[in-house]
Amino acid sequence: MSDQDFLFALDVSGDPASDQMLADLARTVLGHVGYAGSAIDALTGQLRSALAERVADGKRRCEVRFRAEAGELEIVVSGAGQNLVVYDSVGAKRLADARIGAEIELLPGAYLVTVNERKLTVQVEAGKRTTVNP
Repeated sequence: MSDQDFLFALDVSGDPASDQMLADLARTVLGHVGYAGSAIDALTGQLRSALAERVADGKRRCEVRFRAEAGELEIVVSGAGQNLVVYDSVGAKRLADARIGAEIELLPGAYLVTVNERKLTVQVEAGKRTTVNP
């Protein structure tokens, strides 16, 4: 894997031209970080499936995020325009708003997070990355 960290995200529609553009981009990124051809084909197929799933759920647009950090590659497909809101642990004070897939820095502690009207309790620990899967 490449030793250079990077992060970028795209907001794409669910049309076939965007799918092809994204597949080409994914092939380039995966090749850059050192994946073999067979792995690139498999991962590109999984990416297309994730995009198709979003479109099937009625989400015509989505965000695709590529992040390479500390020798690991993460690819996230999320519904664009969908927001999450972070509240204090009892839901009394609104602390942050973000699009799904975005990163938010929070102090250690308990938080109430709403995603598409679904409420989740999240515990953030010092020095650790916490991921919310709605």
